[in-house]
Amino acid sequence: MNLLVADDAAQIRRGIGEGIDWRQAGIDKVFIAANGTKALDIFLSNPIDIVVADIRMPGLDGLELSERIRHSGKPAKIIILTGHSEFRYARKALQLGVVDYELKPTSADRIYKLVIKARKEIETELASAEALRAKFANDLVSGAVAASATIRGDLLRLFGFDATGVLVSVRIDADNKSSNGIASHEGRAAEARILILQILGEEWPESDFVVFDLEPLVWQFVVRIREFPVRPTRVQRTIASVLQRINRAIEPVIGTTLSAGVSGHGTADALPQQAAESARALQHRLYKGPESVTLASEITIGNNAEIVHVTDEKRLRGYIEECYMAGVSLIIDQEFDAITSPRCCTRSLIRDRCLDLIHILVRTLQDNFSDWQQLFEVSLGRLRFFPDFDHVDRYRDWVHQTYREIIGRWSEVKGKKHGHMLLKAMQFAEARFADPISLQDVAEHISASPNYVGHLFCEEAGITFRQFLNQVRVKHAQRLAESTELLAYEIASSTGFSDYKYFAKVFKQITGSTISQIRKSQWG
Repeated sequence: MNLLVADDAAQIRRGIGEGIDWRQAGIDKVFIAANGTKALDIFLSNPIDIVVADIRMPGLDGLELSERIRHSGKPAKIIILTGHSEFRYARKALQLGVVDYELKPTSADRIYKLVIKARKEIETELASAEALRAKFANDLVSGAVAASATIRGDLLRLFGFDATGVLVSVRIDADNKSSNGIASHEGRAAEARILILQILGEEWPESDFVVFDLEPLVWQFVVRIREFPVRPTRVQRTIASVLQRINRAIEPVIGTTLSAGVSGHGTADALPQQAAESARALQHRLYKGPESVTLASEITIGNNAEIVHVTDEKRLRGYIEECYMAGVSLIIDQEFDAITSPRCCTRSLIRDRCLDLIHILVRTLQDNFSDWQQLFEVSLGRLRFFPDFDHVDRYRDWVHQTYREIIGRWSEVKGKKHGHMLLKAMQFAEARFADPISLQDVAEHISASPNYVGHLFCEEAGITFRQFLNQVRVKHAQRLAESTELLAYEIASSTGFSDYKYFAKVFKQITGSTISQIRKSQWG
């Protein structure tokens, strides 16, 4: 907090300004003025929280200074020092909102205590105002505030935001919160907020937006759109540009980036609905990935209740018992494709499907191996810390990795030498699918001959190595087609296909569709 001392007596100015340890009182900076006119200039040009002013000064006296301060609209606690004990002076001071009226002569200790008292009053008021702002923000995003007059009035009273005109709501949230180190940066949310406000202020006038703190590293902001008619794609481009600048600024601070969900446009009475829309749009990050911006108009509202159980549990259990990882991987991909192709599933439903698949694995182990818990304690320990990812493919990969680890361990326990070697070969191929790998490369990795590796794939996986590699590559190509704007030949090159015509042929054989058909079904 900052203190302004205004007195025409040099001795008093020095005594108050320099003779007291204001740092001990929680005062960061002390400004000194020899008259009321100079004091007003300092007040209007600097962030001043507490004013100590003599009632008799050249230019403006203490009461006139108090009146000008009140009319400025900037809040401050004012303490008047005076040699006048007449009631009319005290009454005028009270009318102007002066918090204390101290008769001279007084002491430095007395002034120190009055400033401490004023500082505590400010802190109490700030805490109360902050609590009211937090309650309003929570009520707004939860839909508890419905009356448009209440919304407009509270926005103006609590945030100084005039909620007239066409408004758009944006929810921004930190990506990859489950990754290491993010929790340690949550304490820097205040610093990140300052950067966000600064960048928003570079794009829009301060009177055209307001920011709400919802929780650490999650913010909601409302912005007034002055362009008419409103063009959603232009709004998206603007917010994407702003988000890009924000991410460049805050990633070094909080250790991650942000994604955004953007509502449709409307007036103040639609703000609760806009908050819900922006939250739903933000969930689409599951499909777009980090640093994404999604309009509410892009998302599909589907019926998640139709997707209940794993559709082929019996066959999955059979593959687990046989340590047949190729079959397991196929069913895992089918399950994820079934719940994610509509692009309407929530994070909780995707997490539930992950847990369903893991529970099937655990139940199969329980039914087939009496000492399963002791033998698989290390592998299953990772399941106690279920991750929270920001992209559906990371959930899918997590399930694949969990199955590979545990089935690989079980294969060793059962003495299925071939099953374990095939698993190693598959893992190598899946990790290097984008490279020009050959059967020879795989054979060298598992210390076997190419003929033996080819035999393993045919006998245990039921397909050739080339067919398996094509399936892996096409699976990744399909994900790129659904989640990026890469051209078809770029997707082919990114997934290990050197011949585009061959890629197009294999892609159609495996998926039954072309790249353009998949994109058309996804985005319309």
